[in-house]
Amino acid sequence: MRRLYKLPEDPDKDDDDQKKSRNSQEAGEQRKAKLKSFCDGNDYVNAFFADHTFEVDFLWNDNSHEIVNTLKGIYSREADITRSTERLESDDLAVAGKEVLRLAEKVGKGWFALMIAENVFSNT
Repeated sequence: MRRLYKLPEDPDKDDDDQKKSRNSQEAGEQRKAKLKSFCDGNDYVNAFFADHTFEVDFLWNDNSHEIVNTLKGIYSREADITRSTERLESDDLAVAGKEVLRLAEKVGKGWFALMIAENVFSNT
């Protein structure tokens, strides 16, 4: 059986001047080139590239509520929850995106994804 398969990938764009971000962008560009090369000439496999990481794209598509609902599983102090909520609900992608990435790093990307998944419903 032949099935179409999509390989999602984010390019880890450099959004600031820090060396870590530049290194992430370079690594993302290398992964993108490898995936494109892998998919060239294959009618059944295509690579699709996101503008940002999964966490940032998910947040920026009106899903801050789902992420805010995970905060009680991360923090016990109300002040920390409030501060993080304000950042996640910011209209500035740089602020909200940095906060969601900070949270993912704090608890681990895989664990964070599972925490978010517990708050995803049919209207998400």
